[in-house]
Amino acid sequence: MGLLAAIALMIGGAVLASRNGANVSSVAYVLIVLGGLAAGCLGSTILMPKRLGRFLRVPALIAVVIGLAGIVLSVSLSFSGDRAVILGLQGLAIYYVAAAIAMLFLVSMGLFVASVLSETKLKATKLLAYIGGAAAAAEGLAVIGIAADTYITGLGTVLARTIQLLGTALFAAAVIFIAVSLLAEWSKRGVPAISITRSAFAVIIFFAGIALTVLATPIDIKGIGGIMQNTVMLAGLQLALIGLFTLALCGLSANPESPRTRRLAMLAAVFLAFLVPMAVLTAGNVL
Repeated sequence: MGLLAAIALMIGGAVLASRNGANVSSVAYVLIVLGGLAAGCLGSTILMPKRLGRFLRVPALIAVVIGLAGIVLSVSLSFSGDRAVILGLQGLAIYYVAAAIAMLFLVSMGLFVASVLSETKLKATKLLAYIGGAAAAAEGLAVIGIAADTYITGLGTVLARTIQLLGTALFAAAVIFIAVSLLAEWSKRGVPAISITRSAFAVIIFFAGIALTVLATPIDIKGIGGIMQNTVMLAGLQLALIGLFTLALCGLSANPESPRTRRLAMLAAVFLAFLVPMAVLTAGNVL
């Protein structure tokens, strides 16, 4: 997965460079160089003989640093008022720029996690849980990127800084989930407190989506335009499903030495699953 993320980082830089023509943004060159370097480092860990032992950790460590640099870059761009100029994407709608930054974060986080766990054999359930957490964090960054004064039908105008705060909260919850998951991976044996904390943040992501689904109403975002109630409801529903599946995957991937923790996560996921159709029905005149 890490090698694919590195290649995606390089391709993203190439696409960014091709769009800008003669006025290529420096960020495009940075992405190409970092992606190529990370791909080379991770490729070398595959091709180099295993007997080299500790020397194999050096390329993986370089890839970790590159992934972390991409994460920092994407987060700083999300909070920058000149992100379109920095990326060389002037003229594009604000949501396209926000989506590009979210994708940069998603790829960088994939590279970071895969490089950190390069010596660990991950089960498919654990891998999917990391992907779910990274996707939720990327959505939080996208919300920060499009934050503007928003008129919500029946509620009134919500200031841009409030929208930005909500996106930051979602981003923070998802990043903490990933951090706790990495901590659980490094622990030699099952630690119930870590597993419960990880599940708790998955539940937070779920309820954020449920709240958005239930309260779905037509909105108007300054600089973007109107968004229909159905679209808002679907956005909340997919976020809720990310949290739900991530919680279920936490239960499936929990350490076998903590059977109670596994059962707790699975029972919570089953209970929350019943809330999804209720939330859709409660959304009002959608169905």
